[in-house]
Amino acid sequence: MTTPLFFAKRKPRQCPACKSKNVASIIYGYPSSEAIEQAEQNKIVLGGCCISGRDPSWQCLDCQVEIYKEILRELLMEEQKSGSESN
Repeated sequence: MTTPLFFAKRKPRQCPACKSKNVASIIYGYPSSEAIEQAEQNKIVLGGCCISGRDPSWQCLDCQVEIYKEILRELLMEEQKSGSESN
């Protein structure tokens, strides 16, 4: 079973999966002390230091669904399709 992928052109006002309004931006790279503080307050999500170019941009704070920028749709859908064909 494949995990559904969610896409948006900009930060969604609500989660496409659970409809929660608690959607935060994911910040990548080494976090500053300010970023750590914002993450502790659930204002942002720390995405880690490794960036692949295929990373989600937003995450629902309630159900943890990750949401990708619309521009990545074709690439990620093709990767998901070829991955499911090899199983």
